Amino acid sequence: MDAVVDGLRERDELLVVCDREDDPVTTDAPASATVVVAGEPEGCAGKPNALAAGVERATHDIVVWTDDDVPRSGD
Repeated sequence: MDAVVDGLRERDELLVVCDREDDPVTTDAPASATVVVAGEPEGCAGKPNALAAGVERATHDIVVWTDDDVPRSGD
């Protein structure tokens, strides 16, 4: 998350979406983030459920997604 936070502008919104309240990310997320707990998926897999929860919560017109297993490089 540090690489993402480092690239944020003051007006950007950072949402960290997880499946459950007991996910470690709920306490590891940076102070500038809003943690969104998507809950258990109903009728879909976990990833689409998380994406839907994030989109519902987002307040900006441009949304960029990344995942905990997707490395972000500066290239």
